[in-house]
Amino acid sequence: LVPVVPTVSTVPWMGTEPQGIVHLECTHLGFKINLNVPEGYDGVAVVKGQEDKEECRKEIHSSKGSSNSSVELFVASKQCGVTRVKSVEPAGLNYSLILHLVHHGSLVTGGDRAYLLQCFIGKPSEDREVAADLTVMKG
Repeated sequence: LVPVVPTVSTVPWMGTEPQGIVHLECTHLGFKINLNVPEGYDGVAVVKGQEDKEECRKEIHSSKGSSNSSVELFVASKQCGVTRVKSVEPAGLNYSLILHLVHHGSLVTGGDRAYLLQCFIGKPSEDREVAADLTVMKG
């Protein structure tokens, strides 16, 4: 069994920010991200520093009058500037990225958020077979 551990964190926010906006599933290929955005949300989810890459961003347009909208985004671990750090104990790889939820591409607003997404993918345990030819000598 290979351990897979997702982590989502953001800066503490004083106010009425809804919980559970970002849900993360870690896979060997990358980050499967599900965003629950409030009604009327209009903006973009983008990996920090990768604004110009189409595969690293997702336009979000949630209509007014609807309940929270669910949007899926997949970020491959070999693209979009995903940081990869090898871990010795426990054995595996740590992947991380910063996901920005912004309302306007070039203007920072009070409603914009940044989330640190982290995945630990454990190295599969290796079953090894040890074999030896033993000769017994009588003497």
